[in-house]
Amino acid sequence: VRQQLWREALDMVVESRRLAVQPDLRTCTSCLSACSKSSHWAEALGLWGDLQRDGLQPDVVMMNALISACARGQQWQYALTLFDELPVWSIA
Repeated sequence: VRQQLWREALDMVVESRRLAVQPDLRTCTSCLSACSKSSHWAEALGLWGDLQRDGLQPDVVMMNALISACARGQQWQYALTLFDELPVWSIA
């Protein structure tokens, strides 16, 4: 059951954005973490793209969840690219 919660978390964030309610950093990080724990790296990257377009400034916890999602999905190139981008976000 727990591994299926990623879909509910993602749906909640998507619906919030659709209603023009920007989810906060903690909500988005929780969603990315849920995607990571269930190996849904593509969904995590899709959400990340949306959040970047919305101008959300990530923190180290969010980036860790995103990198973990890519690593769990064996998407090492994405994980390394995100790691290299940490200084851009003033996280390194």
